[in-house]
Amino acid sequence: MFQKLFSGDAKGGGPRKSLGRNESMMGGRRKSEAPPYVPVPKRTLEPCNLEAFDVGAILGTGSFGRVPIARHLATGTVVAIKMLSKSQILKTKQVMHIKAERDILGMVNFPFLVQLYGCFQDAQCLYLVLEYIVGGEFFTHLRIVGRFSEPVSQFFAGEVK
Repeated sequence: MFQKLFSGDAKGGGPRKSLGRNESMMGGRRKSEAPPYVPVPKRTLEPCNLEAFDVGAILGTGSFGRVPIARHLATGTVVAIKMLSKSQILKTKQVMHIKAERDILGMVNFPFLVQLYGCFQDAQCLYLVLEYIVGGEFFTHLRIVGRFSEPVSQFFAGEVK
């Protein structure tokens, strides 16, 4: 029975047609080839200031400040606002690192990396308005388990490759 299915024609007789290098059962594209990546335009939230958000519960805390969940009043978009203490940044001499974080997040536009929707500041804090992603921060999960297994490491490496 399998011989009939895979031998060229329905009766099992004629020669089997060979598929070309780039041909496959998927209409000309090899099974291993993914469709081309089409970037989505980078999204920003306007206005972007503290009054433009309904700030909610704290999602987490870090060395420089807190991250509350918030809803953008104009669009209804749920975001995470990273609130960074200016005095703490200056005290630990991390100004260049924070600027680099803002610049890099502002440039990248990839589905597996968090999106920066905007940033602003007041007298005490810098604010990074980030895409809210359920599940928490990568390093929180790493801190809990101590070390990822090889399959888990391969999964995360494959997500940003």
